[in-house]
Amino acid sequence: MAEKTISDVSIYFIVGVLLFFLSSNFDPNLALVFAIGLFTTWIYYNSDKEHTIVLERVRNRSKSIILAIVGYMAVLGISSVIRGALYPSSQSILELIAESVQASLAFSESLFLTFTAFAVLIPIVETPFLGMVIEFLKDTLNISFNKMSVTLASIFLIVSIGFMYLHLSAKGVDNNAALMTVLVFGLVTCALIYIEKQTMSAVLLHIISNSVAMAVSYNLFASISSSLIFGIAIAGGIILLLKNFRIIQSRGFKFIGG
Repeated sequence: MAEKTISDVSIYFIVGVLLFFLSSNFDPNLALVFAIGLFTTWIYYNSDKEHTIVLERVRNRSKSIILAIVGYMAVLGISSVIRGALYPSSQSILELIAESVQASLAFSESLFLTFTAFAVLIPIVETPFLGMVIEFLKDTLNISFNKMSVTLASIFLIVSIGFMYLHLSAKGVDNNAALMTVLVFGLVTCALIYIEKQTMSAVLLHIISNSVAMAVSYNLFASISSSLIFGIAIAGGIILLLKNFRIIQSRGFKFIGG
């Protein structure tokens, strides 16, 4: 059983920033979805007596960053194969991923606020929520999280389909090829959570993916390689900021456990 490590100061910092941003810039329905996800994660995390998944079990950020990068490469590779087989005439994979993010842009034209929301705030909220759902289903069905099984793989598939449905219903993504990338992304996210037994690398994967997607959407860089490097740099920069400003504490909560 993992030690619970939530800090009230940190959780309310996230809640305050997130809800302020959502209430002032997002579509109210989308804001409600994220608020429910955030509070549900927080409530279940505090009420679960046998908590397995945390954000950062071991302070080995190098491993988490490497896993996140490998995960992102897996998302691009698997999605490319599926795109070539099912949607050969669609946009490139990076453009499809960008569309899955851009479809939900329903607020002000501020690039700073947009990037802050989709490259930082949303990954911090969505990814631990997926971890919480996995935790809940695992506990309900009394499944071991230390050994892969058909049932556990089915849970990952259900969570990934739900993640895809969220993008379809709440975020307005209606491109089947783009939704396919969301499904693949969800499966890779579940795999990273299973490998690390924590959500750190999965959160970083989400930050990298959304950072690159935003760079592509706004044509911030001319080349794919520059966009990828930019996404990785954003993920590294977020970690350094969180550590240096004590939002991530040396002991205690490291954002939200799954």
